[in-house]
Amino acid sequence: MVGCMAMASGPAASAAPPVWAPAGSATIHPGVAITASERCTANFVFYDATDVYIGTAAHCADALSDPGDAYCGGLSLPYGTPVEVQGARRPATLVYSSWREMN
Repeated sequence: MVGCMAMASGPAASAAPPVWAPAGSATIHPGVAITASERCTANFVFYDATDVYIGTAAHCADALSDPGDAYCGGLSLPYGTPVEVQGARRPATLVYSSWREMN
């Protein structure tokens, strides 16, 4: 089975590794609600030299009108779509979808 994943990105503070809040008080972490077209939750948190990424299932960023129609290979929202992340001060941005890359 092929896994499906979408990622939202927000700017990191600098090129230095991010300073993470203590687990007990972090407002953004795996399990927080993420909303693009559906309400889902975050899984892994990644970072590179300039951005922080929050993974979620690809069906969370699909463009289908009926969430029950979601399937791996469906229609992904376009890159650049705003993504609400519970606990964030501003929306993130959809930067990757395995669905979009597979089609």
